[in-house]
Amino acid sequence: MGGNLYKNWGPEQRKHWNEYNRNYSRTHFKTVNFKLRFNEDKDILDYIAKHKEISLSDLVRLSIREYIKNEK
Repeated sequence: MGGNLYKNWGPEQRKHWNEYNRNYSRTHFKTVNFKLRFNEDKDILDYIAKHKEISLSDLVRLSIREYIKNEK
């Protein structure tokens, strides 16, 4: 037996699972939002669209770490 059988769970199991996920996310992640302008940031938007194999989170992490490294 493999994989997540979430689709076969009853309402009570789903409720507990969703609660666990919310709590885990709240204690392990920080959500950061930002906006890009269609015209001024077109190069960035095009890059993101062209490189879908790279997660946006990874791309932002790598970019900011590179910026921090070069700032010193």
